[in-house]
Amino acid sequence: NMANIKRQYAAATPSLSTLFFDGNEIDSNYNITLPSQYKSLLLRFKPVDANPSAKPFISYTLQGYHDNFLELKDSLTVSFPKLRPGSYKLLATTINADGIQSPEKTLAIITIDSPYWQKSWFVVFLATSAALGLYSISYLSRNVQHVMLNRYSQISVFETMELP
Repeated sequence: NMANIKRQYAAATPSLSTLFFDGNEIDSNYNITLPSQYKSLLLRFKPVDANPSAKPFISYTLQGYHDNFLELKDSLTVSFPKLRPGSYKLLATTINADGIQSPEKTLAIITIDSPYWQKSWFVVFLATSAALGLYSISYLSRNVQHVMLNRYSQISVFETMELP
């Protein structure tokens, strides 16, 4: 049967089994958002062969971090250091023992949040605070100058007065 032959020689589809962020297992859904202060991200792939002694031929790339495909060597686990804020796409492909490669599959979209000081609301808050601070200093400075001029004019008027 041709369907059985084709199924035997097709490469398995890559997939993730678990994701760990700062040592805690997280749900391996398609879209993953991590805070900017996370420390480690670890991804574990599912085996592509039912035979546990078969070497996994899985290649992956994390677009936005590195764009070339890397082959998993001795483990089904890959870890990434602290990634910069932004969006990353995890792609993987498998190669079976006959050298047949599966199509590239997007396994996850990983978004690293920006720290609060890089968010637009904080920049607007900071600019508004700075403008309000400068206005307050300017207002106080003008008020102090006005008070000083009034005192000086009173002293001048007093000095020019003739005493009886």
